[in-house]
Amino acid sequence: MKGLFAHKIFAAAIGIAILAACGGSGGVPTAAQALQVPANSFGDAATSNLSGQFSGTQVDKVHGTEKLKGSFAQYGSAVGGPLRAIGAHTVTADEAWVISGSAVHGSSVVPSGGGYCTFSVEGKWNGSNYRLTGKFYAVSGCSGERGTFTLKQQCFYNHGSSDDVLPDNGPRSC
Repeated sequence: MKGLFAHKIFAAAIGIAILAACGGSGGVPTAAQALQVPANSFGDAATSNLSGQFSGTQVDKVHGTEKLKGSFAQYGSAVGGPLRAIGAHTVTADEAWVISGSAVHGSSVVPSGGGYCTFSVEGKWNGSNYRLTGKFYAVSGCSGERGTFTLKQQCFYNHGSSDDVLPDNGPRSC
């Protein structure tokens, strides 16, 4: 399990590094913004635990309604990992987000026709029902593509702290 968690942290770090190379224009966070970590990391009650496995749907202007499955790692306020869209087309995006309170902002990088499309992602985390809802829009490549999404946390990754225990009615540890 520890190896799996380390792998997910590494995947999130790679996603953030890819985004840093994109230059930070048009809604994409700069490397400095994406890597800000609160001093108290997970011990801070204000930092929600968005690590874990998620499922949901998205409605994309180009591809219609698609199912989503994701697995995200978190370090402080930085969240990232793979998100797979399954529908008219099947693709895995690399997500890199920052959470501040209930607001989630970041980027998604998606392979497309031998290149990549970058999307700006904005959302709101609801810790009472473990749902992330939001919108996305293309900022580089995939011109005009945009949509909305809803993700529900199915389980969370335990970071070894008593602060990571979620209520009995919430998702279980993965």
